[in-house]
This record gives sequence, C-alpha cells and structure tokens, in this order.
Amino acid sequence: MCGIYCSNLSPLEEERLLRLRGPDHLSKIQVDDFYISHSLLSITGEIAPQPLIKNNIICLYNGEIYNHEEFGDYDTDGKAIIDAYIKYGEVFPRYLDGEFALILYDPSRSVLIISTDTFRTKPIYYSLEGKSFGCSSYKTPLEKAGHRNIQKLPPNTTRLIYTTDFVSTDRSVTDFNLEQKNDSFDGWISAFEESVRKRTKNCREKIFIGLSSGHDSGAICNELIRQGTTFKAYSV
Repeated sequence: MCGIYCSNLSPLEEERLLRLRGPDHLSKIQVDDFYISHSLLSITGEIAPQPLIKNNIICLYNGEIYNHEEFGDYDTDGKAIIDAYIKYGEVFPRYLDGEFALILYDPSRSVLIISTDTFRTKPIYYSLEGKSFGCSSYKTPLEKAGHRNIQKLPPNTTRLIYTTDFVSTDRSVTDFNLEQKNDSFDGWISAFEESVRKRTKNCREKIFIGLSSGHDSGAICNELIRQGTTFKAYSV
C-alpha cells in the first residue's frame, strides 16, 4: 500500500501519517496551488517515486494496475495511468484492470480526477468546500490541514472536479450487467485462474496466504500450487 496526499490549503504537516503506508520513499512537491505528497511501498517493478508526471499531467496512486502492458512497456505499472488518460480522456479508469485509488491533475484542462476501483479496495478520503480541495489515503492529514466535511469516496466512482469553479461531477468505473448467460462453470474457473495469475505474476516480494478451513483460501492455495507459484501459508 502507498499513501496519497493533495491539498490546496496546506502541505503535509506530519510525515509519519503517510509513512505508515509506505516507508520506501516520501515525496513533497507543489504544483500550482496544490501541495502534493506520496509515500511509496514498492512491491512490483522498479522503485518509482511518485508523483508520476508526463506532459505536465500529474498522478498519484495507490494499488496495482494489472493490465499496464496494454498501454506500453514500463518499468513500473503505475506509469500506465497517465497514458490511459491521454488515450481515453476523463473516462480512463474504466480501462484500468486493477486495485487502485488515484488522483490525476491536468492543468491544461483545469481538471482534477479522483477515482477508486470497482470495489474500493484502496481507501481515499476527500474534501471539497468552495474552492478548498483535499484528498488523502487517511482522514487525519486532511483534518490537520484545515479541511472539513471529509468523506470517503464511494466504491466504483470517478469524480471530476473542474478547478475553474470547483464544480464536480461523478461517473461510474464499471457498469454492471447482471443478466446471467453462463450455463457452466467453465467461465468462472477461467476467470478465477486469471485472477490469481495476474495478482502474483509481477510480485517482487514473497507471497503468503492466510489458510483457513474454508473453501476460499483452499481454492486459492490449490490454484497457486497448480500454477507453480512459490508461497507460504499461515494458519491460526
């Protein structure tokens, strides 16, 4: 996990609040009126401090983008995010397969974009009051910066904030189709195999699972063995 902080009220006051989420590197910069900080926990790819910057577009994110290879050849998966934005515009989170919380700022279009993945596996808090904006992985840094009415961004949400007047609008990341067309388990099994594969293929660190007596962890354990992935299991 990594730590995100962005505010136009105050720079990050207590670094320890963000370092809890990432001890590998802490950055603090200012872009226009925004104070930006990121704490890095590197697990896949090369160690790549954030914010990520390309074509004057700035991005902070926490998570992993599994389909980064669709957008180019990178030494770390997060660099795919800005290219996805350049290709698809403001709806780019729809094209990211992964677990993420992110903020992207494009000064040329006067837009801030904050987004969670479909199930909000990574937290992001935000505050928008008048022309005061802040977002962070934790609520406390925003409180210390003077932000109020702090909320957690809902799952499956991309929020566009236009910095000319700080008016916001929401879009979904995933549109669900609940019509059931499958008549066998083959599709589910294939999706399950792929879900395990993509979460382990680029991992630089050791892998472990919590192994209970339930079906979920047992199925994951068996699939890791079937795929020849080295891991350690812990039971309590």
